[in-house]
Amino acid sequence: MVKLPRMGRPPFLKPHHVKQDDLVEIVDEPYVRSAEDSRFERPRGYAVVRLLRTGELYTWGFNSTTWDRLLDAFGDDSTLWRGKKVKVKIETQTVRGEQRQVIFGIPYREPQQKLPVDRQSNSPLDADLIAKVKALPLEQKKALLEALNESPAATETF
Repeated sequence: MVKLPRMGRPPFLKPHHVKQDDLVEIVDEPYVRSAEDSRFERPRGYAVVRLLRTGELYTWGFNSTTWDRLLDAFGDDSTLWRGKKVKVKIETQTVRGEQRQVIFGIPYREPQQKLPVDRQSNSPLDADLIAKVKALPLEQKKALLEALNESPAATETF
């Protein structure tokens, strides 16, 4: 048996498909419809997304605000958008004279995970360094973290 592929795009993402703060993943490169091809009489960006809560695929027609946010976050190379996650926000706005629910998207970044701490360190230097950092006042700890985040040497792997 050969599984036949769909020829059309998945259905459009509508507010009733999503919940506030749902996550979607962009599964295909975004594309732009010209003003002539769009019912909105101006260019509009689209992408096929997977609603992570349900696994369903939808075609999301981005509003200008969402498009610009994603463009700023993911860049203008459409291949880089694939696999990126977007958090969904639903707001009520006046659209063409009537109140409607509108879907907005915010680029999503995975929360930073805590690094595993090896409590069995054999090096006295490591123990000494950890003790010194723990003894620092809170403001100095924050300054140290900021300095480490800005330092290219801190991100290199040895």
